[in-house]
Amino acid sequence: MKLPRYVIVVPLLLAGCATAGTPSRIVTIDTTPTDALIRVEGFGECASPCAIEIDAPRRVSIAKAGFKPVIIDLSPKSRAKTISVPLELAAPTEAVEAGSLSDL
Repeated sequence: MKLPRYVIVVPLLLAGCATAGTPSRIVTIDTTPTDALIRVEGFGECASPCAIEIDAPRRVSIAKAGFKPVIIDLSPKSRAKTISVPLELAAPTEAVEAGSLSDL
């Protein structure tokens, strides 16, 4: 039985990708609070905490409703395995105005 050419070529191409260039590594991005949207340039999206394979320098955007967005740059040369990102409230307040509360 003769296999189609693409069945043989695809595994060879994938094997070449795994061995070329800088070695990749896995980095976990964790945010406080969790469930922030993490968008990795050239990679995709996930919700924190999220494990990402870094094979080249990547720009990472982190966003969550009600919090200021954060942008970080990741490099495969970095030794960090986990990156913790505290998110800052977009409009922090410590006081509650009595007039904004409904009567009981």
